Amino acid sequence: MIETIVHGDPTSGTTLVFLHEGLGSAAQWRELPRAIGEATGHATVAYSRAGYGKSEPVPLPRPLTYMQDEAREGLPRLLDDLGIERAILIGHSDGASIAIVHAGLDQGGRIERLVLLAPHVFVEDVSVRSIAAARDAYEHGDLRAKLARWHGDNVDVAFWGWNRAWLDPAFRTWNIEASLPNIRIPVLVIQGEDDPYGTLAQVHAIEQQVKGPFEKLIIPRCGHAPQRDAPDVTRDAIVRFILDLERFVTAQNQSLAFIEELRAGKKTSHWMWFVFPQIAGLGHSPMAQRYAIASLDEARAYLAHPVLGARLRECVRILLGLPNRDPVAIFGSIDAMKLRSSLTLFMRAAPEEPLFRDALDRYYEGSADAATDQKLGTQ
Repeated sequence: MIETIVHGDPTSGTTLVFLHEGLGSAAQWRELPRAIGEATGHATVAYSRAGYGKSEPVPLPRPLTYMQDEAREGLPRLLDDLGIERAILIGHSDGASIAIVHAGLDQGGRIERLVLLAPHVFVEDVSVRSIAAARDAYEHGDLRAKLARWHGDNVDVAFWGWNRAWLDPAFRTWNIEASLPNIRIPVLVIQGEDDPYGTLAQVHAIEQQVKGPFEKLIIPRCGHAPQRDAPDVTRDAIVRFILDLERFVTAQNQSLAFIEELRAGKKTSHWMWFVFPQIAGLGHSPMAQRYAIASLDEARAYLAHPVLGARLRECVRILLGLPNRDPVAIFGSIDAMKLRSSLTLFMRAAPEEPLFRDALDRYYEGSADAATDQKLGTQ
């Protein structure tokens, strides 16, 4: 039995899967999965690997390949059992290493993005020293009692399975850098400057070898657990990375004719999805899904974006200045429905701004889009 904490429906859309550290568990993520899931509109799953938390125990000693084994066997089995077809992996420490190996093996496109908190791809002296200090704290201090709160009867399995593997002399050659060149999806690394378990050399190795888009956030005065030492900064960085608002900027920059078409009062090319986006679930084409807005939080982030928010407001002001009050004549019948949906979404996201309400008044007699409100739960 594997312990899972699930928010939302993991079989619907992309699911955020949280992989804990070497002494962690599903519950030790606390409220972070729920908060990120609500902000991004995604279901979340945090799970305790075998031997951790409330999951089934495992025999000791763990093999020195325990992280690679989880990436090849345990994690894929969990995704299959929960019916997760698309996932973003969010891993901390050992969990980040497991995410790296799994993403390097993923040939089917199941994994869309990686968020790596304090990852390690090779062993450093600082890691060994800190893990040796943890052994002393476990044997002679209160670390065992603190961990028992989370792991119960698994506490010795959790600690010694991790600690003895890392302190085994044969583990000094452990290295998963070979996985990095196979990773072509976007990667975000978050690292504390004062991490006692790893240095920025880990971040540099990942940055230099992955083949996809790479972002990093180095947090000053932060240790091994950014989600605990700098929770707001860490959460906001993860949310921004998952929302990926730059996809809208890229699309708009390739189709800037939409401004002139609006000024002329006649849409003649294809840009509706990424200029007036809708809430997720209304459109089912690949373009509609790619440029859907997942939640009110994402809509607010869109409005706060220095480029996207300014362009959206400019477009609505242009509409308010047109002599023609017939949205079908300007956009066509289908895109006129999309405009109403988009205006409703942003009106709900920013009720203090009269702009979107004014456009609904002008073009739709003040009537909001019912399907959008139903998706938002604002009816």
